Amino acid sequence: MTRVRLTRALAALLAAVAGITPVSACQSRSPAASFHRGVSTPPVRRDLPLAHRVVLGHRGGVEQAHENTMAAFDDAISVGVDYIETDVRHSADGVAFLLHDPVLPDACTPYAGLEVRVLNAVHLAEVRCAGQPLPRLSDLVSRLERPDAARISVMVEVKDVDPLGVRDELAPLGWSRVLIQSFDLAALREIEQASPQVRTCPLFWTADVADRALAVTHDCVGPEFHAVDAGLVAKAHAAGAVVFPFTVDDPAAMRSLIELGVDGLITDRPRLAREALGLDHHRNQARQPQ
Repeated sequence: MTRVRLTRALAALLAAVAGITPVSACQSRSPAASFHRGVSTPPVRRDLPLAHRVVLGHRGGVEQAHENTMAAFDDAISVGVDYIETDVRHSADGVAFLLHDPVLPDACTPYAGLEVRVLNAVHLAEVRCAGQPLPRLSDLVSRLERPDAARISVMVEVKDVDPLGVRDELAPLGWSRVLIQSFDLAALREIEQASPQVRTCPLFWTADVADRALAVTHDCVGPEFHAVDAGLVAKAHAAGAVVFPFTVDDPAAMRSLIELGVDGLITDRPRLAREALGLDHHRNQARQPQ
């Protein structure tokens, strides 16, 4: 027996004793075998569709409270949303607050009309939007850690902020409950490259962006709902991505999108969406995209 054959025979014998199947240098491992989302989380899975279509409360929802306030988030939790969708803006000193627009709207006093980025966290703590405090991202994370919200996930839009900083603040929830969205494909690509265990969702207004979005991630796509057609849904599902269109508040539009096969509805009216989806008041157990 030549030295090469002897070496191979010994390797095979040792592998058999250890219960290991040898892998040659030119043989690639599956993604599930080589990559995990984290120490305590399962391998990446792209198996779809969901157990049922999900409801995402846009900025929490505006049916009972001002958007992006803890009151809105509490209402969304009581309704039984699957996700709370929200937006992050940074203060002048880098604190993450939950607000959609770069400028404080008229409902937010005493600094209405000023840019969030020129105010520090102390000033923003004074702000009241329709009588409600302006919440920090950390406030929402803490709320979602409470037992009554343990099954609810969060979908956070990053705008002109450090996406990795937002990622870090969301970490206590566990990655299975986090979805980071943005119109900025570069920001999502940065997250994908630094932390592939974090699910991402490109947002776009027109269907022609879908291919570029799916080149960044196979987790999710978030088209404006008028851009959704059967072809877009089929393309996303073929890539393993869920389709979460925004922002759908009309019952007829909700039904049309459901017929097209979307996986969830981002809506200001989560109660109405749950009715359109045929869900009862209590949140069903849904398998989240993992």
